[in-house]
Amino acid sequence: MHFSLRPLAILALGSTLAACSGTMPRWTGVGTPESTTDPQAEALLRSGNYEGAMQRYEWLARTASSPDAYWVRAADAALRA
Repeated sequence: MHFSLRPLAILALGSTLAACSGTMPRWTGVGTPESTTDPQAEALLRSGNYEGAMQRYEWLARTASSPDAYWVRAADAALRA
């Protein structure tokens, strides 16, 4: 008798993906998540002070209850620096 693990693997993958689903932040028109807008960090970005913006977003990520979007913004600023 031949037993295949494929159906079990597909079921496990599907269950894992379903468990990981959640709500995404609402995006406003310019590509910036509404939850990550910070006037000070945005001013630093506009002035070209990418390192300062990165530090500000890192601080926000460390103090926020939902830090993921801030970490993404900090990484973006770091890449620009």
